[in-house]
Amino acid sequence: MAQTWRLAYDYGIGEATWLPMGPVVSVESVQLFDAEDNGTALSTNQFYLNAARDMLLMHTEVQAQRVEIVYEAGYGTADDVPMPIKLGLLAHVAQLYDNRGEMGEAGLPVQASSLYLPFREMRL
Repeated sequence: MAQTWRLAYDYGIGEATWLPMGPVVSVESVQLFDAEDNGTALSTNQFYLNAARDMLLMHTEVQAQRVEIVYEAGYGTADDVPMPIKLGLLAHVAQLYDNRGEMGEAGLPVQASSLYLPFREMRL
């Protein structure tokens, strides 16, 4: 489902900033704040998303007391969520139901894990 996320960084950001929640639909705003907490919004022509839509790219490094990035991520409506993710959720909930009351560390079911795998983003 689509959600709005806000990231805040102290003292600025580099030319490339990873956006941890995805898939990223759009970047709503990038605001710079000074020591008195006065905000200045960057123009949308000063930043853009990379081709994979998981990084915010700037034309130059940005320095400020605080930088806030607001972006929308997710699949939109429930109908837009890919079927493997829905099936993985069902497998996960079924395992939780079958093992209710047990405090063991059952972990993620193998079936759910394999369904989620194509949607996981691996970072180095």
